[in-house]
Amino acid sequence: MMQMKEYNDLFASAGAAEVNIFPVMQGEGMTKIDEASLPDALPILALRNAVLFPGTVYPITIGREKSIRLIREAEKNDTFIGAVPQNDVAVEDPGESDLYGYGTVSKVIKTLEMPDGTITAILQGFTRLKVDAVIHTDPYLVARVHYLSDIEPEIEPNERMMMMESLKEKAVSIVRSSSFAPKEASGALNAINSFPFLVNFIATTIEVENFEDKVALLQFDDLKVRAMKLLTVLETQVQLLRIKQEINQKVKSDIDQQ
Repeated sequence: MMQMKEYNDLFASAGAAEVNIFPVMQGEGMTKIDEASLPDALPILALRNAVLFPGTVYPITIGREKSIRLIREAEKNDTFIGAVPQNDVAVEDPGESDLYGYGTVSKVIKTLEMPDGTITAILQGFTRLKVDAVIHTDPYLVARVHYLSDIEPEIEPNERMMMMESLKEKAVSIVRSSSFAPKEASGALNAINSFPFLVNFIATTIEVENFEDKVALLQFDDLKVRAMKLLTVLETQVQLLRIKQEINQKVKSDIDQQ
């Protein structure tokens, strides 16, 4: 997965001028597709240290030969793929046992050639999926899947507002701790007024060290449950950052005294 600086540089570059994350962040609703029209099997892109949720757009660095072939064919034919996180990022040629059981139906919006020979694929997520079985491994992974719809329960308006404010507060705190975060990031987060999109956008884009807990959010259909689990993930990250900051300050103080 791209680090924050690489992510910002990508969207600021001339080559990526047609791709802008902020209009997507203003989306009033989630991108919808007719799940009945989707195939029973999809090509699977195994993600390292990245996860994509419905309604979001995110850049993924692709370096493996199988993955590059999958991305090029999907872009050329305008077909759906399944973006599924790996459970072990060290595996170079992942099979079924190396995949997390859940992922997201995606499309390739654009690809960019990188100087190091890799490509960056801008993916858009549509709906979640569960992997039933991998049926092919060559020329790339193909799996039978079934599709999962997000459920937005009835939430009392004040409770919804408080949940959204808590999510934004923790996410902004994490973003501000990064020296690579763009100045516009905090304002853009605070401008989001769609509860489903806010949950899925933060779950996709905010970098946390307990990555497995973030990936596990894919399994929750109920958006309120997902939001509450996400708050726990974010709070853990905020605490980790606070501890790191205290350690750095103590080290600096000790050095200054010496």
